[in-house]
Amino acid sequence: MSKTITVSAWILIALASWAVSRLNYLLFHSFIEITAILIAGVLVSMAFISRGKNVLVLRMGCLYSVVIFLDVLHTISYAGMGVFPSWGANQPTQFWILGRLIEASGLALALILPKKRNLNIGYFAGFMIAGAIGTTAISLGYFPECFVMGTGLTSFKISMEYVVIGIILLSIYFLFRSDSPDVLPYRKYYFLALILTAGGEIVFTTYTDVYGFSNMLGHIFRLISYFVILQGIVYRSISEPIDSLYNRISKTQEELIAIMSETTEIKDPYTAGHQKRVAILSDEIARRMRLSREDRNVLSFASRLHDIGKLFIPTDILTKAMPLNEQERDFVELHPGKSYDLLKGIPFRRAGARYNTAAS
Repeated sequence: MSKTITVSAWILIALASWAVSRLNYLLFHSFIEITAILIAGVLVSMAFISRGKNVLVLRMGCLYSVVIFLDVLHTISYAGMGVFPSWGANQPTQFWILGRLIEASGLALALILPKKRNLNIGYFAGFMIAGAIGTTAISLGYFPECFVMGTGLTSFKISMEYVVIGIILLSIYFLFRSDSPDVLPYRKYYFLALILTAGGEIVFTTYTDVYGFSNMLGHIFRLISYFVILQGIVYRSISEPIDSLYNRISKTQEELIAIMSETTEIKDPYTAGHQKRVAILSDEIARRMRLSREDRNVLSFASRLHDIGKLFIPTDILTKAMPLNEQERDFVELHPGKSYDLLKGIPFRRAGARYNTAAS
């Protein structure tokens, strides 16, 4: 789906949601929350069906299994629903802020925790316990007030929204520092969902009426962020599972090239650093030529291996201080072709095939 179609669809969804909110706000709110709950439910199901093949998706599934529970309570306790007659607008607002604190913290920890099974179990158990304690505190009246009728949001609720925004910004920082193959296929969608969530939280610091425009706008931000999760994480995990595998192969390829490059420099320490400098210069030239990122990466790899033919030349010839004799020159001229044979075994993309000959 093209970006234009996607953005147009989001705009239409936002306009339709706004129109529904003008007719019946409870219907609008229930639609937003139920849609978010259903999308989160698909993510939870997919995470557990995949049996943890992708750690990020598994942790998001664990996280949203707790968030779903809190969002259901937020939805059915919303002012006017009548499910809990003794409750007002405060309790659903408390469930909201509890859910967002757990959601934001979970998204951050999903990125920074090491990839260990025991940590995944602790991750899930920790948020289950936090959700249970928070729900009990709200039910018994021990949770700090978040909304006062006639006054609006309390300072606690507003400050917690800014805490959530801070955690989201921290998540974005960790997101772009991560080179995990479990994260890379979903990075741009994860980032966009976080940005939309942060935008919604900013709006949620301003409303004084639970049926007002600001509250409605914040929920639309929330709806679109969940559609981003559906499209970018749920759909991609189902339709394009090869991406995660490709990123693992790509990382292994980079490590292999680094080892081969360092081995070449160890054999000929006199030119140590030369291959890296050539790679830097090649990338700068390619950038000024406006080559694609894919072609620039391939050119950089090839540049780092352009002296790989030295591996097939005896060290005494490479380091000889005197001019080479005829037999030694013939040997050197004969063996650079070996580097091309070796490079053919490295899975460069087709777009970069023209660089391989230069690398030899």
